[in-house]
Amino acid sequence: MLIFIRQAVESEHDWKLAEAGAASAGWVDVVLKRAGTLESENLNGRDQQFRDAFESAMQGRCGLVVYRDPIPEGDA
Repeated sequence: MLIFIRQAVESEHDWKLAEAGAASAGWVDVVLKRAGTLESENLNGRDQQFRDAFESAMQGRCGLVVYRDPIPEGDA
């Protein structure tokens, strides 16, 4: 699962906000393992669901992309 949330530039990753976003979509007991920052120019070549989740975060909501299989390290 990828959780997209919007935060202030240079701020620490907000794990609680990410957990709350997942919970609001019905996902509970989520274990967060990694965090990162995604710039809009890195959306090229991504599928529509990924871009839509990013846009949701940019509008102040939480965006989710849920995968059936684990994401390999370095691919998220």
